[in-house]
Amino acid sequence: MNNNKKEYLQSLKNLILKGGLIGVFSAMLLPNVFASSLSFRTPDGEKYSVNKSFLTITKTGESAGNLNLTDSNFNVSEAQLQNLKISSVSTNYDVAIYPNDTFTAGQELIEFKQLSETEILNLDGFPYKDEDSTNEFHIKITDNDGTNTFNITLRSVR
Repeated sequence: MNNNKKEYLQSLKNLILKGGLIGVFSAMLLPNVFASSLSFRTPDGEKYSVNKSFLTITKTGESAGNLNLTDSNFNVSEAQLQNLKISSVSTNYDVAIYPNDTFTAGQELIEFKQLSETEILNLDGFPYKDEDSTNEFHIKITDNDGTNTFNITLRSVR
């Protein structure tokens, strides 16, 4: 194999392993896949494959507050977060992601302020670690608009 092809395959593998564009696209197309692999052949017939697990949490009708979310598709304490979709009729809400279920002020990993209705938040492979090892995704939603409910979909890879 020539060096250009090796470099191309290595860069493609790195993109997939870090949950890059192909990982995000696959996770969006396959929302409830437990494990998957990507296999392909190069133009000269060489086989190449990468195994990756796609993890999803989907919850509907959640009230605002401290949420410890889990799902049969998300039974891990570490993942690379790809995107978070939140939909609501609320026109003003805040979202914070925490490392554990204490939801201590100042320990937010990521914060989004003044969101409105449906938002798809790109988390770009953010390395999430559930510090209390409960295999939960810890998120706090503050509804500044009243008492609305929220539909939440988290897509990640492991």
